[in-house]
Amino acid sequence: MAERKVTDLTTKAAASLQQTDVHYMVDTTDTGVDPAGTSYKTTLGDMIEGIKAIDGGIAGGIATLNTSGKLVAIQVPASDKVSYTSPANTTPHLNVEVALNQAIKYVATSGQVKINSYNGGSLDKPTLTLATTAANTFSGYSNLEYGANLNFSSSTEFPIMDPNKNDASIWDNVNKKFRENNSVYQNHIWRIVLNYSRTSFEKVQLLIRLYNQDTSFEVVESKYFSEERNGNPDIGTYSFQLHTVADTNSLSANRGYFLQLGIYGDNNASIDFTLESVTRVSLANSNENVI
Repeated sequence: MAERKVTDLTTKAAASLQQTDVHYMVDTTDTGVDPAGTSYKTTLGDMIEGIKAIDGGIAGGIATLNTSGKLVAIQVPASDKVSYTSPANTTPHLNVEVALNQAIKYVATSGQVKINSYNGGSLDKPTLTLATTAANTFSGYSNLEYGANLNFSSSTEFPIMDPNKNDASIWDNVNKKFRENNSVYQNHIWRIVLNYSRTSFEKVQLLIRLYNQDTSFEVVESKYFSEERNGNPDIGTYSFQLHTVADTNSLSANRGYFLQLGIYGDNNASIDFTLESVTRVSLANSNENVI
């Protein structure tokens, strides 16, 4: 049978085409199927639904299958690719293997390592006593140092990518330095918990820092102690969060950070400190390269 011709589609608003009646005429020279001269009425929407029933399509944002139970080619992404929406509202494609590798890198680089003590769980903790010799003078920085055989908290989850998962993952006991996870440009948050005790009650400013002696880079936080006190002795606990970013200056062999304390204060100010714990939080990073 010859092709039927759709008529009466002119001057129709685009928004109403699917609801607008359209007519088609049968081929008057072929009377084998349709009566000669007969006019049939339908809508464009019904025609689209009819086409989708045969070739598949999108209905309400959901892909429909064709009569063979398959998506039509235009609905199928390129082989081994998955779509995602970017902030620019574009829809590029990312190879499935590449996408999974990226996700695995984020998972493999992240972790949390908490040190409670050293000497194999004997509850040995680093201690310092800082004092000033004159008003408005600085005591100088002193290192808080662990020894060997660190005792890790049960909350510790070493990054999957870390081949060590032991003392060497965070503490260089030869050079007495703290180490970041070995993922270049990874961000780390160091939560330092200090216990303090004092029996003299002068005004004191505590400085705590992570210090890279190879580059003189430092991250510093401070805490003010007033002349007021909780009791005699005045005891308490403070926590600090220090932020570092791993690079060649901190990840190379024998490099890392000293953990140091120092105080400014009135004459004869003195405070005892105990390092209660150190927690290194390694934030997810897509860079699997190591130094």
